[in-house]
Amino acid sequence: MKYKKKPVVIEAVQVTDSTFDGPHPNPEHVKSVEGSNVVYNPVNRKVYIQTLEGVMIAEIGDWIITGVQGERYPCKPDIFEATHKKVTEPACEECGGSGYAIRCDCGALPSLCSHGCEVDE
Repeated sequence: MKYKKKPVVIEAVQVTDSTFDGPHPNPEHVKSVEGSNVVYNPVNRKVYIQTLEGVMIAEIGDWIITGVQGERYPCKPDIFEATHKKVTEPACEECGGSGYAIRCDCGALPSLCSHGCEVDE
């Protein structure tokens, strides 16, 4: 069977040189949360993220995503660009800020939202 990912809004921060060179505490740093410890290493310029699957590493250019349940994990930039799009600010009522208008339960497509969001088919 095939499945399509639901359009959900997530938080994400890209790891850049300023992630390591900026002031401390650095406002670009994502904070550690229960079950997702985040450690920044300015010497080797990597971010170590403790996940349920073990320690994952984010490098410059990678994105650190905060998922729908608050979990944190890294994502390579090419995958991030292929699977995510920046949401409208503030979140529009029709699309919820996801950038996509969703099909109605009856299967009919709603009109495009006022921000020109795409229709999720």
